[in-house]
Amino acid sequence: MIDVSDIAVFLGLDVGKGEHHATAVTPAWKEAFDRRLHNSEPKLREVFGKMQAKHGSVLVVVDQPASIGALPLAVARDIGYTTLATRRQLRPMGLWPRGQAPVARIECSSGERHAWLCRLDLAKPVRPMPLVEEAPLDKAMAARQTGPLSRRRYVHCLPLKTLGSCQECHDGTPADPKAYVAQPVQHLLVP
Repeated sequence: MIDVSDIAVFLGLDVGKGEHHATAVTPAWKEAFDRRLHNSEPKLREVFGKMQAKHGSVLVVVDQPASIGALPLAVARDIGYTTLATRRQLRPMGLWPRGQAPVARIECSSGERHAWLCRLDLAKPVRPMPLVEEAPLDKAMAARQTGPLSRRRYVHCLPLKTLGSCQECHDGTPADPKAYVAQPVQHLLVP
């Protein structure tokens, strides 16, 4: 966890197509702001600027940062707010936490599921998997997808631990021809 003692207000945005709803609380859980916001850049800048002038440092969490929440998030980042997102929210933006410590943990109302919040300014672009790493993964998947008797590679993993083979070899149930490749396919990336 990182130190958030310098944050004066925590602002949560529930974004919508036409307008958003913003709720801000202080570290002592005193409500500092609770109202609707219009989905226009000048209005967002005006409200965010007033909040920063009144309270100081603000930390922002947006529920849909990769889609309709992109505008308020961009405005908040431009003003200098600290912005947070979960790993699941970072992925559509092409980002990942890249070794940073989580800032906070949020829970759903039932308390059964949780997510870690990471700072957007510290997130890095997702790096593509190099071919050196992709080939061994493909080889491992081929072992799980290839029938030992028929030598067909299926598009799904086979129940090799329970049946010991594909369904067709086990009990004669015909397999859909779209679900497999007839001969074992050699990976094109490996010489």
